[in-house]
Amino acid sequence: MRFLDTKTGQFVEVTDIRDVDYAILSHTWDRRGEQNFQDLRRIQDRYTREASSSCPSVAESGDNAPADPVLAPRSIWDDPDLSPKIRDACAVARANGFDLLWIDSCCIDKTSSAELSEAINSMYAWYARSEVCFAYLVDVPPHGDHRAENSQFRKSVWFTRGWTLQELIAPFEVIILSQDWNTVGSKRDLVDLIEEITNISAEALLHDTPLDKYSVAQRLSWASKRETTRVEDQAYSLLGMFDIHMPTLYGEGERAFRRLQEAIMQRIPDQSLFAWRSIYSLVELNPGPPFAPAFSNYTRKFLCARKARDASILASSPSDFVGVSSVIAVPHDDVHSRLQLPQLPVPEYAFTPHGIRTRLPVIPLSLFLPSDSTYYTTHGGWWYLAVLGCEPADLPDHFLGLVCNIPPSNSGIQFLYSGTAMVLGPPVHSYNDPHDLFPLSPGAIEHCRPHMELKEVYIPHLNREPEHGYEMLTEVVLGKPLKAIHLILPGRSSRDLPSSYTAELRGPDSDAFPTIHWLKLSQPCHTITIEYEHALREGGTYLTINGKVTVSQPEHLPPSSEIYAKPSSMVWEDRVPWRKELSSHVVDIAAFGSRLKLELSMKLVRRSYYSLVVQYRF
Repeated sequence: MRFLDTKTGQFVEVTDIRDVDYAILSHTWDRRGEQNFQDLRRIQDRYTREASSSCPSVAESGDNAPADPVLAPRSIWDDPDLSPKIRDACAVARANGFDLLWIDSCCIDKTSSAELSEAINSMYAWYARSEVCFAYLVDVPPHGDHRAENSQFRKSVWFTRGWTLQELIAPFEVIILSQDWNTVGSKRDLVDLIEEITNISAEALLHDTPLDKYSVAQRLSWASKRETTRVEDQAYSLLGMFDIHMPTLYGEGERAFRRLQEAIMQRIPDQSLFAWRSIYSLVELNPGPPFAPAFSNYTRKFLCARKARDASILASSPSDFVGVSSVIAVPHDDVHSRLQLPQLPVPEYAFTPHGIRTRLPVIPLSLFLPSDSTYYTTHGGWWYLAVLGCEPADLPDHFLGLVCNIPPSNSGIQFLYSGTAMVLGPPVHSYNDPHDLFPLSPGAIEHCRPHMELKEVYIPHLNREPEHGYEMLTEVVLGKPLKAIHLILPGRSSRDLPSSYTAELRGPDSDAFPTIHWLKLSQPCHTITIEYEHALREGGTYLTINGKVTVSQPEHLPPSSEIYAKPSSMVWEDRVPWRKELSSHVVDIAAFGSRLKLELSMKLVRRSYYSLVVQYRF
């Protein structure tokens, strides 16, 4: 480990950090850049050379005259090129009796991928073994009431960055410094305030409760509102929180967080990893029939849907874990005794070419939702509540049931996809509120036990998307206003139609009709024309696309007794943050004795580009 000598400003290499006492700095990086290893090395070299050439010269033999005096070299601390942050951090550490200080921005040679990877995998341990961590909050003034509701301390960017999470938790002693490097207080002194700001329990902050006693969901929830400059660092900054070591591969994007979750699966027996969604808690969801008391006082309808075609039960980022800080893990022995399933296996996850194979206890969702009030947007397949070995802290003995969908399979490989149940109806504040997790009471488990079964399922691997595909649609892109709209027709759309049809997309006409596209679906007996007219409003943050469907016949054919498109018009609407898929509309077509159904929808494939989806339905 490479340290800074707080007296000389030179680097010091230490083989075993257990042999030394050292301080460590936590800070947020300046957006304009920080002085790195190479920058500081060049400054250090000046003083190494000057020191070696400043020794008094030896007089020649027989010359009794003293050598010319040589001026002492000026100190590295006075060098105008030295970063003020490095200078002041070393001064604080030196004043507190520390000869060695570690600063991430300059003590890691980031041009070496091996050194960088080692540092990232070791960083939690380095902070944990420090004698003290000095947390420098550059935006916090030295004076004022830091506990005030709108204090700058509460709003400090230091509490919002991904890397500073482990830097707050891992060290036993944290001294918080204001922008002028004066002490604001210690982690211990301010623990109640820090707990309020971060939603991290005081017991975790003060090491009164070991970190491993907190569920995976709880630990990930602490990072849910934090940000990193590189998307990969959302995962890499959490490695130490789970005692995980894995290679760092900058450029892999969101796959880094997927790899972290897969590593957690293999190391920590905790199914709260899958409990990152909205928990339905307005009323208790009871099995039926009769569906009471859950449905006796309310008129409710449920709409069950997959979040996306390839929706995984694994999260895409730590931000998905907002709101699940109360979900705790249930040990397998307790799960076994409460479910009373004789063949319930210890959860295991096998990585195969098809996906991650595991076995889960599931309950048919139809046992909980009345059939006359429940609608499913995914055709085919089966809907279940997967019983997870975790529970809300405020609802002890209530397992969480995860809404999931298993599509039909001829091969016997059953893929498990994440689902959601949208609650429609009173009370008003629950209208259109999607929920993915339902607490299951002991009574509900007892009632459903005869219908509970173990399913061998596969969690699909991440799909490889084309370069113009969804991986380009980051949260930042989805939040930007649009300046133009382009509709495109992928080749597969024509393949989804009967073979007698040809598909042609025209427009827009930049002069006469700058906002209209026309899609023509033609066959010898008739032509279906779909007109798409778009409008951007509210500064490009609100989009409407009006569709109009018409059916026509060639003039040489006799008039058809029945020709129509029902409905003949539809509207797609969206606003920032943009959805990746817009709603579907089914149109009944009749012409010259032909009957067919067309399902029309569209997908956002790149900023401003929507791919038209036209599917033939029997």
